[in-house]
Amino acid sequence: MSAKSRLPDRRQLRTRAALLTAFRDLMFAQRYDRIDVAAVCVKANVGRSTFYAHFAGKDALLAASMQPLLDKLAEVAATGDDPSLLWLLEHFWEQRRHGRIMFAPPLRAVLERALADAIQARLGSEFRIAALQIAAAQLTAVDAWLTGSISATPPQMAARISATARLVQ
Repeated sequence: MSAKSRLPDRRQLRTRAALLTAFRDLMFAQRYDRIDVAAVCVKANVGRSTFYAHFAGKDALLAASMQPLLDKLAEVAATGDDPSLLWLLEHFWEQRRHGRIMFAPPLRAVLERALADAIQARLGSEFRIAALQIAAAQLTAVDAWLTGSISATPPQMAARISATARLVQ
């Protein structure tokens, strides 16, 4: 296999980035339930079939847009630690206005599934139930913190979220 065939197609990467950016911009402008695939396509300047070549639907786009952040939580679940967890929690706190929307229903269910999938990928297929439990526990803790139900500093939250890894140890 040549080096060229192993590299991702730059056009596909640009299209995917345009879709993710359009989705993010729409998320900041209106409620999730009012965003449809057609609006994302218009904003990204791509056709509907192009959208579906990259994403199965709006929920898949949401999960993909949050995947880099969810991967940090998944790493904590698998190892009990991630050096960037504190940064992630500080980011969530700074963006708590948006976080309160992202971690509440109906978006929460989409993110829980994506996080559980990321945790399971790290732990193994035999840990599906544990992955689901940990994902729910982590997102519940973050949501409670961002809405003021839990009073804690980012380092305290990092310790609490890291503790969820003990569910599988």
